[in-house]
Amino acid sequence: MSNEMANNEMVNEINDDEPLASLPKKKRTIFFLILYALFVIDFIARVGINAIFPIIQGDLQLSDGQMGSLASIVLLAMAVFVFPVAFLGEKYSTKKVISISAFVWGIGSFFSGIANSFMLLFVSRFMVGIGNSAYAPLSTSMVTSMYKKSDWGKKIGIYNTAIGLGTAAGALVFANIANTFGWRYAFYGVGAVTLILTVASLYLTDVTKELGKGKTTAKSKNNVTIKKALAIVGKKRSLLGLCLGAGLGALGLQAVLAFLSIYLVRIMNMEITKAAGIISIVSLIAVVCYPLGGMITDKWYKKDKRCRAWLPAVCYATSAICLMAGFYSRTLLLIAVGILCYTLCTTAIHAATQELVPASFKAISYSVWVLCVQLLGSLGPVSAGYLSEAIGLVNALVSIQIVFVVGTVVFLLSGRRYLKDYERAREEEELEVSSACAE
Repeated sequence: MSNEMANNEMVNEINDDEPLASLPKKKRTIFFLILYALFVIDFIARVGINAIFPIIQGDLQLSDGQMGSLASIVLLAMAVFVFPVAFLGEKYSTKKVISISAFVWGIGSFFSGIANSFMLLFVSRFMVGIGNSAYAPLSTSMVTSMYKKSDWGKKIGIYNTAIGLGTAAGALVFANIANTFGWRYAFYGVGAVTLILTVASLYLTDVTKELGKGKTTAKSKNNVTIKKALAIVGKKRSLLGLCLGAGLGALGLQAVLAFLSIYLVRIMNMEITKAAGIISIVSLIAVVCYPLGGMITDKWYKKDKRCRAWLPAVCYATSAICLMAGFYSRTLLLIAVGILCYTLCTTAIHAATQELVPASFKAISYSVWVLCVQLLGSLGPVSAGYLSEAIGLVNALVSIQIVFVVGTVVFLLSGRRYLKDYERAREEEELEVSSACAE
């Protein structure tokens, strides 16, 4: 009897690590590449504009506060729309919502190039934010459905390299096109590429409909409701804490990203192309940090699942020290290390959103992270902009990094609750499967 029980436990562990969606390797690779390409262009459209802020500011005669608002409005739109858009994708069709989202931010990019005033550019950037809002949670949910849970850290880490690659490419593309043809053509180019990839996304299928666990998970997905989603997520204090901590870090980082090119041009007297080059180099190095953070997490995870919270705590503490000292002393190396430490822990938090809830709520759980990151992150650029007008750009960028210190404390508190919430999520998952089987 004991041998039989042991065998059953072993089978359950193996099944728990199987991908939710059973797809041929070739098809899975094609899906991953399409999603990855869209994720790259997502970040090019979202943050590429930051590299040419000095040019736009001079052309449209905008203040630091207005420039901060242009960066913040994208994040605010993402915060407002991420949950409802992700819910629609989780409830009905992930593929269709992804395609529509890409189309919306592509059109928003075109309109950004047409804009000839602050208000028109502001509205166009809001449209880009709507399109960007739920792409990350929905696409990450598709990625984790295609791979084993034991590989999530590595796969999400590789997938997240699109963030650094998109940021780097965005800085170079926008800066060089703006210098050669004018800043408006940079937006036209990004819009055109986005629409091409939107067509490619139509090839995707909703992988969660081809589930390795049969029809049970599909049935449980059909039972997803807003009330149930809020109840599931709301009970996971460690998840909410991780998302809050990530949001605080995003507030500091978005302030840095929005004003780094202005800092390099205004404070360190660099040419715009050189400033964009430095931003691109840091972003490309960050590409390595995402999978590296994933590998560190996977290895640490075998010993302690709470590493999803401990690693971010260590990284945020380091970021706070490096960014404050770097901006104050005008030391680019310290600024770069501060940014890279932030990227190193991102994969750990993403993986946590996928395992602290039942499988049917992965995209919605990730959306809570996006909501916190974009809502709090949207405060970063505009706060830094108006602080810059009041106390100077250097003092503004130094003082705003205190949020990383607060984030460190939040992560430490979240780690204490992590294991309890993880076990609760597994119990909820088993209950969902049992209910679906009964139907």
